[in-house]
Amino acid sequence: MREARTRPHAAEIGLAVVGVLLFMEAFLPKLLNPDPMAGEDSLLLRMMWLPVYALVAAGLVAAGSRSVSVVLRSPWICLLTLLAVASTLWSILPDVTFRRSLALAATTAFGFYLAARYDWSTLLRILGAAWTISTALNVAAGVLWPAFGVSDAVHPGAWSGGWWEKNQLGGHMARSSLLFAFLVWRDEPWRRVWLAALAGALALVVLSQSVTALLGTLLGLGVVAIGWIASRGRTLAIIALWAAAVAATLLAAIALLDPGLLFSTLGRDATLTGRTDIWTLLQSAVWERPLTGYGYGAFWARASDERMMIATALEWNAPTAHSGWLDLALAVGLGGAAIFALDLAFSIWRGSRRCAVSPVGVFVLAAIGQLLLFGVSESLFLAQNSIVWATYVAISGRLALEAGPERAGQRAGLGVTPRRASTQRARKTTPHPSEWQV
Repeated sequence: MREARTRPHAAEIGLAVVGVLLFMEAFLPKLLNPDPMAGEDSLLLRMMWLPVYALVAAGLVAAGSRSVSVVLRSPWICLLTLLAVASTLWSILPDVTFRRSLALAATTAFGFYLAARYDWSTLLRILGAAWTISTALNVAAGVLWPAFGVSDAVHPGAWSGGWWEKNQLGGHMARSSLLFAFLVWRDEPWRRVWLAALAGALALVVLSQSVTALLGTLLGLGVVAIGWIASRGRTLAIIALWAAAVAATLLAAIALLDPGLLFSTLGRDATLTGRTDIWTLLQSAVWERPLTGYGYGAFWARASDERMMIATALEWNAPTAHSGWLDLALAVGLGGAAIFALDLAFSIWRGSRRCAVSPVGVFVLAAIGQLLLFGVSESLFLAQNSIVWATYVAISGRLALEAGPERAGQRAGLGVTPRRASTQRARKTTPHPSEWQV
């Protein structure tokens, strides 16, 4: 397979933006499947994904040998995805696991496509364009169609936008606010667009009334702010890192010594709105099948007896574990959770090293930090048809590619060169108009 050396055509980039929008699972799922508690997607929604998966396959072919490289250099993600597919063999609901694991494989493939086909600048702009469109649509939904975009039952007045609940809107807008803030910092040609998008995303975080989303937003913006301060000079970098370490230590001490104070400050009860009750029950379920899990996507399916037992014990129908780690263990066992932890460790290490040569490392660490924060109370890891999982795979895949034979500063589109050679190369070359310093 030959490596694709040409720049992606505008039409392909446009399709990539559409793909990102579809993997957000906003608006259409809510319109076509208004009961997410049922545990099953509508048949129409499943059929609508088939042409999307076909486009993903075509995109991998367009990426050429780079798609092979990113797969070979991402063994832990590949192993985890294959484990999910293989769990069909021991799943409590084999048909559900088989169908959903194939959707997961397509989602992972989409992340690999983004990593293989686009440099950092183009990748972040594609994500930024899609999230800008989504932000505008969610603002419009809340203003023009409040019966659809604003919750009126469990959380009166809280915005949910194109998703079923407020926490989904808040979480997505918290992640997009990190992206917009980074683009405001680094992408000067489109700075005004990213500023407007950032303002919209922050407004939606507040309107969602999600405490976790607010914390995620503060985390993301805080890391970007530290990165910006650190870029101003070594002295400021030391001060910023010291202040961040002190703040993190203080928060950890409060959480350990007086968690009640932390919960009351955040306006939350000690059970995290009933989540700890679910976690207690599910820990026992995990230890009943610690090695294999119950099969990918099977535990929370509508026909699952295990789900019914949890619902009976809780006296309400929980749709997920409200914990990324618990759902991962329930799906593919503790070994699967360990595999994901390994990939996270590699990504954090590579992102940290990336900070030494490019500010994009700041975005990587902030994005992973947000993923871990939201993963405590939301089921985001190894999720089918999920832009969160696809984005993580894209980030991990790009980092894996850069950890190969290519050296930092020699990759097309990054706009980064080693310090000693940067001045000389700048005199000899003129960057492409679409390239910018990340």
